[in-house]
Amino acid sequence: MNLQPLSGVRTCVQALTDPDPAAPGLADEDAVSAAYSAHGPELYRFVLRGLGDSGAAQDVVQETFLRAWRAADRFDPQLASLRVWLFAIARNAMLDHARAAKVRPWQTNLVDPPTVEQSGPAVDDVSDSLVRSWVVEEAMRRLSPEHRAALVETHLRERPYAEVAADLGIPLGTLRSRVFYGLKSPSSGDGRDGSDTVTGPDASEHRQLRELLGAHALGALPEGASAALKAHLDGCATCRAELAEIAPLAQELRFIHPDALALQPSPPADLGERIRAGIAAERALVEARARRERSQHRARRVMGAAAAVAVLGLALGLGTALGRSTAPAVVARPGPTASAPALPIEQVAVRAVDAAVSTQQAQIIAHTWGVEARFTGTGFRVGQVYRAAFRSADGRLLPAGEFLGTGAKELKCNMQSALLRPDTTGFVVTDEAGAQVLMADL
Repeated sequence: MNLQPLSGVRTCVQALTDPDPAAPGLADEDAVSAAYSAHGPELYRFVLRGLGDSGAAQDVVQETFLRAWRAADRFDPQLASLRVWLFAIARNAMLDHARAAKVRPWQTNLVDPPTVEQSGPAVDDVSDSLVRSWVVEEAMRRLSPEHRAALVETHLRERPYAEVAADLGIPLGTLRSRVFYGLKSPSSGDGRDGSDTVTGPDASEHRQLRELLGAHALGALPEGASAALKAHLDGCATCRAELAEIAPLAQELRFIHPDALALQPSPPADLGERIRAGIAAERALVEARARRERSQHRARRVMGAAAAVAVLGLALGLGTALGRSTAPAVVARPGPTASAPALPIEQVAVRAVDAAVSTQQAQIIAHTWGVEARFTGTGFRVGQVYRAAFRSADGRLLPAGEFLGTGAKELKCNMQSALLRPDTTGFVVTDEAGAQVLMADL
């Protein structure tokens, strides 16, 4: 297994950005299964830590892979690894789940309280500090047991180095070496401590001083050793660069609770199969809809051709009567009556979450059978499928239809749902990845 260096977390999510072994896409169920095998357990722990509920975490992980599959054509391995992309989608899905739970708090009474294994901060918003703590925990778990124990006992539990070295039955210098390479090296678990990276007559002394960098960065180096190291740093650019690389970890590690590292909750064994089955079912629906649209298109062409033949025949049959001066009768159209009142139309303010999208006008119309949203806008990505939905009073999102983006060309949409207007609290439009593009509070 390729161990990720802890020093990578200094940019918050760098520990998640190692290149994926073949950078697989998500074009089909096999690719999704491969991506789940590689990243599913980490995603599950990430979401479980945020929501504190195993059932909710499973739902969010399924939604994450479904959104990723829908937007597979937008994944660019040149911009980010598949792992980073999935974690970004999972973060958004987790926030959406948390917001939905707020409007139906009665559901929290239907589940057991979270266990110690599941406990974590409730997600009102996933702040950078929480994301960093999850990232650092996962990076710590990928270290070898020896290097992880060195960091946990000396820094997280704040035990004296001499006491920890005695308990582990190793020299003090070896413990300091493990602390340094635990912070520094992605291959620290392979039995080598990096002594082969320094050569020459002063190699042994240089290596000993270099291995003090970990304890120095964590503020645990005795004064005498610290003075010797500082003197060495004045003349060694390589060690100064390594210290700058690992120093930010002292701040990042403060988010870790040592007991949390012993817990590695795993997703249910059948979660991967459920994700695969869900995507297969949606793929079948998409293909069936495409076949239906092609069939309807062919039917319209046939009907159009038949209508043209009929019009031509009518024109030929009536050609001899074209010179008559008979005027057509004027048919009076009935005006509005009490039995057919005008439909109530509300002008609403729509917020564009995507800066590229703009809306000129938006209306909500209450029908006896449900509610309708009419809006015009530009900036929807050409060819991308957008989904509209109305939010009910209990927080559910009821589908209102789909449309294709037309870019800079003005788009007019009429989106409808069976939800009645008094039960409607909002309107949203999302892209293929599930990210909100437009929203309105009603």
